[in-house]
Amino acid sequence: MSDLQAIILGIIQGITEFLPISSSGHLIIARKLFNIQIMNSLIEVTLHAGTLMSILYYFREDIIKECKDFINGKFDYFQQIILGTIPAALIGLFFKEHIDKIFFDINNINSINYLMINYFILAFILLAIKFCNYSNFKELNYRLVIFIGIAQAIALLPGISRSGLTICVALFLGLDKKSATKFSFMLAIPILFLVTIDSIFSNYHMILNHQDLINPLLLGFIFSALTGYIVIRLMINMINNEKFWYFSIYCFCIGLLLLVYNYGL
Repeated sequence: MSDLQAIILGIIQGITEFLPISSSGHLIIARKLFNIQIMNSLIEVTLHAGTLMSILYYFREDIIKECKDFINGKFDYFQQIILGTIPAALIGLFFKEHIDKIFFDINNINSINYLMINYFILAFILLAIKFCNYSNFKELNYRLVIFIGIAQAIALLPGISRSGLTICVALFLGLDKKSATKFSFMLAIPILFLVTIDSIFSNYHMILNHQDLINPLLLGFIFSALTGYIVIRLMINMINNEKFWYFSIYCFCIGLLLLVYNYGL
C-alpha cells in the first residue's frame, strides 16, 4: 500500500464513516480497485481510529459534560453507553475472525455478493426514514438503548452503515433527531476504541515485520481524522433538515454497480 493510496483511503473513510453509506463497504471497494492484499481488518480499524479522533474533538464539550455528570454521581448516560456497546463488543469478540474471513477478503466473490446485498438492505432502511414521523422525545431508556446497540452490532458487516443504522433505529423508535444523532456518535466511541486496541495487539507482529506499513497507516489515520471532522457537520445538518433518506439513492446505485461487476449484467 503506497502513501497516496493510504491518503485516498483516509479521505474515503472520513467521508463515509459519518455519512450513512458504509465506510467498510467503500474501503473494501477501494482495496479491490487498488489491489491491496492485507487479508484482515487492520486497514479498516486504523482508519476508524482516525474518525474516532474526529468524534472526540467535535463532541468534546458534550463528552466533558457527561464526564462531569459521571463524577457528580449521574451514571445513567454512562450506563446506557456501556449497555449499547455490549452487543457489538460480543460479536467482535467471538466472531471477529469469521467476519474478517467472509466479509473482508477482497478475492472472495462471496464477500462482494454479501456487500451488494447489504447495500440494498441499507438503501431500503434509509428510504424508510423518509416516511418516519419525527418525534420530540428526548429521553433515552434501556429498551431504546438495547435496540440501538443491536443495530450497531449488525453494522459491523460491511455495506451496513453504523451511523445510518443506529440513527435510523433510534428515529424509528421515537427518539428526536438531536438525541438520536448524539447517542449514535457517543456509542461509536467505546467500540472504536476497543477494536483499535484489539487490532494493535492482534497485528503488532505484522506491523513489526512490515515496517513499510507504518507510514501509510499513519497518513491514513491523519486524513481520516481531518476529513471526518468536516463531514460530521454536514451529516448533522442533513439529519436536521430531514434529508437523511437521500443517501438511499446512492446506496442503491452502489448495490447495482456491484451487481453488474459480479455478474456482468
